[in-house]
Amino acid sequence: MTKEEFETYLVAHPQISRDLERERRVWVSSLPSTQIERFTAFLGERLGMTLAFRQIEPELEFVLYDPEAAGNGSNDLLTLAQQRAGEYGPL
Repeated sequence: MTKEEFETYLVAHPQISRDLERERRVWVSSLPSTQIERFTAFLGERLGMTLAFRQIEPELEFVLYDPEAAGNGSNDLLTLAQQRAGEYGPL
């Protein structure tokens, strides 16, 4: 992903930055795996945040997240992914 492609994607999906700043995580399913690493780096640079990304089952969505923020541990993200997929309600 080039910087220009990144900028074009953000224009088409402005909620990504807003959600990430507000919740310290954002779920992305519309980016190919070959672009997610560069996208995450560009976004972290843009927002002045250290970001990580992970692909989580069962939906295999990517989550971009602040690894230092509360609620973004491995178990937290897995629980959220399962809730998003409708596997079970909140614990």
